[in-house]
Amino acid sequence: MTSAESAAAVPPSQPGNRRFRLVCVLLLIVVVAFAVRAGASLYWQTRFADANGSSPPFYFGDSVTYWRLAEAVARGKPYQFDEWQVFRMPGYPLLLSPVILLFPESQDATRVAAARIENALIGSLLAAAVGLVALQVFRRPRVAILAALFAAFEPCTVISSVWILSETPFCLTMIAQIASFLALIQTQKIRKLLIYAVLFTLLSAVAVYFRPSWLLFALFLTICYTAFAICFRVKPLSPKEFSPLFRGIVLFAVFVPLFVLCMSPWWIRNYRATGRFVPTTLQFGPSLYDGLNPDATGASDMRFVETFRRLEREHPSTDLRGTYEYRLNERIKHASMDWLRQNPQKAMELAVVKFFRLWNVFPNEPAFSQPLVRLILFLTNTPLFIGAACGFWKARRRFRAESFIFVIPAVYLTLLHMIFVSSLRYRLPATLCLMILAAFFFGTMRESGDHSADQAK
Repeated sequence: MTSAESAAAVPPSQPGNRRFRLVCVLLLIVVVAFAVRAGASLYWQTRFADANGSSPPFYFGDSVTYWRLAEAVARGKPYQFDEWQVFRMPGYPLLLSPVILLFPESQDATRVAAARIENALIGSLLAAAVGLVALQVFRRPRVAILAALFAAFEPCTVISSVWILSETPFCLTMIAQIASFLALIQTQKIRKLLIYAVLFTLLSAVAVYFRPSWLLFALFLTICYTAFAICFRVKPLSPKEFSPLFRGIVLFAVFVPLFVLCMSPWWIRNYRATGRFVPTTLQFGPSLYDGLNPDATGASDMRFVETFRRLEREHPSTDLRGTYEYRLNERIKHASMDWLRQNPQKAMELAVVKFFRLWNVFPNEPAFSQPLVRLILFLTNTPLFIGAACGFWKARRRFRAESFIFVIPAVYLTLLHMIFVSSLRYRLPATLCLMILAAFFFGTMRESGDHSADQAK
């Protein structure tokens, strides 16, 4: 048999086989990512979690509030933390509540370990979700696998899966939200356009239930994409395709009533609790003052809250209606805005500091600044950010709109945290999207080289 006959005897790789192999690789990445996160969770639980001496043992104060609210949900008690009724969005406490129910109260350490494992599982699924979004846009299995690997083993994504915080489940929801928006701008059928608009709206509401700062992101994303498409003339490929402006109008028409419907249970509950309309929580004032006050450094330091609490108790704000909790939030917010009006230059300087804290390739906090940790973070994040920038530039022609969408979370979070406090963990949602651009760049480098060699011949 000749070599030509031998080659003809080998059946070409079928699309079904390639999809099966890709699914197997992504599942393997999920399994390994879960093993890494589970091991890191147990290590954190035994070595660092009891650093502040709380019971149950948590490193972050925010974790204590989420846990206490989850206990209230699990036991059917009023949803409040101490005297604060509108303190946290209910998404993450609801997710934690089954773990609370699964173990008796005497097994606090076991319950916390189980909650960490729950987060580890979500973080592992997040890696596959990032890979699938990369495949959705770029249609290259190699790019999808690289994106999943980045999301599975980048240090910040691993450590965030260890903490009892809302970052990881929020990020999974956010990636699904981005995927639904990408599907919305790609479809050419009105029925699917409406379905994806509904899905995008539902995921946007779920994301806000996990993280209140995401309230304006859907509107920001829609406006940015529509303006970008109009300014850079991202036209339909044929007269039968929908224009970006038409897609934006349809999305807006679906989004507004459905989003209001999804958020209305929380809004009604808040109105009954405070007598005022509260779209997310009554932590806006403290969060704003944390970032804009005479002693602000860009890092979080909430010790001022107790001073304002005492002032509000001793000298109530007579010009405000509502509960003590509502008046306190307004008082702190007004104090922050007063300082901002009197110190605009200092606020601008702080914004620059917060920008570099958000996008630092080294840890900001002294507790995480060991030489080995600094080296690992530098060696992983630096090529990731460079690759994302190169990937954005490389995708600017064929995938112009999609690559722009992957950058919008970074813009939104940067603008947000140049006002509020800034930290590496707040950039995680944006980093996940940048991983997809970096995977596109690194995953197609060989293709570019092969193309150049063919042209030289």
